[in-house]
Amino acid sequence: VQEQLAAIVYPVLTLPSDITSEIFLQYSDDYPTATCSPLLLARVALATHGIWARFAYEGRHPVSGRLAMWLSRAGKLPLHIQTPLPAANRPECVRIRKLLGAYAAQWETLDLVSDRPIFFPLQIQGPLPYLRTLTLSSNPSNYGVNTIPTIHDAPQLRHVKLLSIHLAKCQGALPWSQLTSLELAEIAFAQCLDILSQTQNLEILHFHLMSADPVPITRHIFPRLHSLTIGYDDSYSIIPHLILPALRQLHLFWPAEDCASAIEHLIKRSSCSPSTFILFAKYKPEVDLDFTTNSLSVIPTIKKLELVASAFKTASSSI
Repeated sequence: VQEQLAAIVYPVLTLPSDITSEIFLQYSDDYPTATCSPLLLARVALATHGIWARFAYEGRHPVSGRLAMWLSRAGKLPLHIQTPLPAANRPECVRIRKLLGAYAAQWETLDLVSDRPIFFPLQIQGPLPYLRTLTLSSNPSNYGVNTIPTIHDAPQLRHVKLLSIHLAKCQGALPWSQLTSLELAEIAFAQCLDILSQTQNLEILHFHLMSADPVPITRHIFPRLHSLTIGYDDSYSIIPHLILPALRQLHLFWPAEDCASAIEHLIKRSSCSPSTFILFAKYKPEVDLDFTTNSLSVIPTIKKLELVASAFKTASSSI
C-alpha cells in the first residue's frame, strides 16, 4: 500500500508554474510572517517527492552532490535521470555510479551522456520494476570500448537508445528480446546486426550509421515492426537484411540515389503496405523530389507524404 501511495502523482503537481507561483504569492500576502511564509512554502516544496523525481543536468560542474540531494528527496517514486558521466578514472564518475546503483530499483528512465567511452562496471542486483527507457550516449571522436550495466530483471524495459556505443559484448548485456523500440547510431555494423538478431519483438527501429563495412546478407524478420527510420550515408546498408511484414511508416534521412531500388526489394520480400512516407531531404529539392517520385512508384500504398528540408519549406500532402 505504501508503494502504491508513493507512486501517486497528485493533481496539484500538474499545475503550471505561474499558477503555483501566484498561489504562493497570495499566501505570502495573507500570512507575511517568517514562520508561515516563505520557509513554510519551501518546506512544502522540499517535502513534495514528485518535484524531485526528475533529474536532468547539463552543466560542467560536479554533479554527484546535486544528484545525491535530488534522489534523497524523491522518496520511493520512480526516477527519471539524465546525467553526464565523466571519464571513468575520475572520482566524480565513481561517485555517480555508486549513486545510480543505490537507486537502481527506482529507475524509470536512465539517460547517461559522456564525451568519453562509457564505463559502467556494475551488474545491477535485484529487479528493476520501473525501468522503461535506457539511453547511453558516448562521443564518436573518442571511440573506445564501452561497458554498460548488465541488466537481467527489468520486466518493463521496452525502449533502448545506444549512440556511439562500442560494446565489448552484446550478448546478455540487456534483455533484448523484450524491447519494442530501439535506436542505434554510430555503432559498428556487425554489432548492430548482432543486436538486431536478438530483438525480434521490435515495433520501432531508428538506424543511423555514417559508415558500414560490407558483411554477408542475413535476413532478420520483425513481424511487429511498423515504423522504420534510416538516416545518412551507409545506414541504408541495413535494408537488404530486413523483412518487415507489418511496416506502415518509413522515415528516410538523405537517401542515396539507388535507395529506391533497395526499398522496392524490401517491400516485395516483406509483402508490406506502408502508408506513411517521410523524407528528410538534402539541399537539392529537385533531386529529392525525383527520389520521392521513384519511391511512390514502388510503394503505391502510400497515403501520407511529408518532405522536410532546410532548403525549402515543409511540404505535406495526403494522396
